Amino acid sequence: MNQRLTELVRLFRTFMIIMVITFSTTVVIGLVLASFNPDFKQTSGKAVKMPAGFFSNLLSFEMPHYQAEAHIGNTNKTVNFLLSYLLDVDFNDPKALMGGILPGMNTNRSTLLYPGNDTEGAIDYPSDDEHHVPETGESENNHSANPAPAPSPDNEPSEEEENTIEPPVKTVSAPEIFVYHSHNRESWLPELPSVKKESLAFDKKTNVTLLGERLTKKLNEAGIKSLHDASDYPSIYGDLYNGLDSYLYSRKKVKEVLATNKELHYFFDIHRDSGPRKATTAEINGVQYAQLYIIIGAENPNWESNYAFAKKFIKILNDKYPGLSKGIFAKDHSQGNGVYNQDLALNSMIIEVGGVNNTLEESYRTIDALTSVIARLYKNDKA
Repeated sequence: MNQRLTELVRLFRTFMIIMVITFSTTVVIGLVLASFNPDFKQTSGKAVKMPAGFFSNLLSFEMPHYQAEAHIGNTNKTVNFLLSYLLDVDFNDPKALMGGILPGMNTNRSTLLYPGNDTEGAIDYPSDDEHHVPETGESENNHSANPAPAPSPDNEPSEEEENTIEPPVKTVSAPEIFVYHSHNRESWLPELPSVKKESLAFDKKTNVTLLGERLTKKLNEAGIKSLHDASDYPSIYGDLYNGLDSYLYSRKKVKEVLATNKELHYFFDIHRDSGPRKATTAEINGVQYAQLYIIIGAENPNWESNYAFAKKFIKILNDKYPGLSKGIFAKDHSQGNGVYNQDLALNSMIIEVGGVNNTLEESYRTIDALTSVIARLYKNDKA
């Protein structure tokens, strides 16, 4: 019996040594890669959860006398970190632990920072799973040849829409707002007649870049000089394109634009969500609108500043368009990128306009409302 127990202990010890060596090698390789590419750190948020004294605890496995007084008792944290790394579960998060036990509990749920004023009262969390975006960035077939009829960005707004847009402000010489799209091919099922699966609602032409085009056009008409980038990353990168690297592609673009436009003040990354229609649609004065989600990167070191900016925005939105806002949500790396390029500028946020089951017309209505809110925010900041 004692011999068998000794053998089990030896095997366990060997297993732990192999784990420690493997993990340490992975960390070293990651640090080497990060030294060549400062953006590499965005592909994983696990480093931010590494406990203090971690490497001291690794050494203490093999050198018990090395365990310094300051690190006594930390072995449990080290084991928890190793298990969290291997299983991708935060053992300090009850929601993560219970997610596999209680039916309906979503372990990938983002955190509500500030509520919207959806009249239904229920919280509908953003549904995008950014770890599983299509590798090609679009559906299997090219559906752009015969898209469903959709309103043109040049359509004249209705009388009601004209009354909601702020009067023009004094035009400045340099652009102050940048609108772009990390997931530029996100589209809508109603606009792609031959597409039946929500997961395939991506298109080269009929996509969220139309929303950015309309937004910047109306902001410029309101006297707020704005830039729009409609880069099609799958076309740019070709066979090298990887949907999981979307925020690295857009990060490069944001840096390029910042280098030549020093006066840029606001940065809006426009998306659409993947939730069901009932969770992304609001009726305001008898008209259907695509509702808005605001996303803040929880792993951006300056997230508080971006959150403060988003709160100013959403307070105006809630006041002017009751029911249009879903709220401000924070996401870490478990729901996506976790930073979303928001470390590059303080006034940055993701705006998700409706969902995959909304129409382009509903989304355009929301963009017109969004123009009014941004114009008011701009005026308040300039006052």
